[in-house]
Amino acid sequence: ISAYHKPNTHARNGQRVTYQKLHHRKWKTTLRRTAKLILHNIAIPITLALHLFANMTIELIMSSCVIITHRYFNWSGTKAGFFLSLLAFCFIPMHMIASYLGFCYGERCVLRKGLIAILSASVVGINYEALYILMKEIDSILRKEDSPNDTTTKYFDWNIGLEQYCLATCILFLCSIVIESASLSLMSKVSYSRLNASSINCSTLSPLISCIGKIIGSTILVVVGLSHRMIYTDIVNSISFFLIMSCACCYHVVKKHYFFLYGTK
Repeated sequence: ISAYHKPNTHARNGQRVTYQKLHHRKWKTTLRRTAKLILHNIAIPITLALHLFANMTIELIMSSCVIITHRYFNWSGTKAGFFLSLLAFCFIPMHMIASYLGFCYGERCVLRKGLIAILSASVVGINYEALYILMKEIDSILRKEDSPNDTTTKYFDWNIGLEQYCLATCILFLCSIVIESASLSLMSKVSYSRLNASSINCSTLSPLISCIGKIIGSTILVVVGLSHRMIYTDIVNSISFFLIMSCACCYHVVKKHYFFLYGTK
C-alpha cells in the first residue's frame, strides 16, 4: 500500500485501534508518568506550591494597591503608579539577593525565613482600627440589610496607617520575590533527569503554575470586592487574613518536610 493510501487503523491484540485513540492513550500515559515523577520526590510539589503562593501574593499586592491607596489615603493614580514602579524595580536585585542567600545558606532556609517574614508582614498590615470598629458595631452591622455598602470603613489605624501599609506591602512584595526565586532554584536541583527529559517538565510547569497563581490572586480580589455581605467588609483585613492562613499552611508544609528540601538530586 502506498503512503497516500495508508490506513488510519492497525491491529493490536486482535483489535483494530485508530491512531486518534492511540494518540489519546499516549497523552494519558504521559500525564500519568509525569504525575508519578513529580510526586516521587516531595520537594517538587512543595516548590510548585510555594511558587504558586508567591505569584498569588504578588498579584494580590499589585492589583489591590491602587484600590487601597485611593480608598484609604486619597492617592491619585500617579502616586500609586510611582509606588508600584518602585516595587517593580526591585525584581532583578531581589532575584540576585535570593540567589546569593540560597548559595550561602541553602534554598530551604531562605524559603522558611521568607515565609516567616510574609506571615509577620501580613499581621502588621491588618487594619486594626477598622477591626476595632467592626467589633464595636457588629450588632448594628449585622442588622443592616438595605445598604451593606454603608458598613465599609475608610479608617486605617489612626495616624500611622500610611506608613504601616507601605511597610507591610514592601515586605510582602520583596519576600514573595525571594520565595519565587528560591523555589525555582530548588525545583531545578531536585527535579529528576527523567522528568526533565519528558514533554511536561519543570520548564513547562513553572509558567503554568505562575499563571494559575495570578489567576487565583485576581479572583480573590474580585471576590473580596464584590462580597458586601461578608463579616470583614474591610478589603485590607480580608486580604491580610487570607494571606495569614495561606502562608501558615505553606510554612507548616515546609517545616514538616524541611529535611527533604535539600539542593541535591
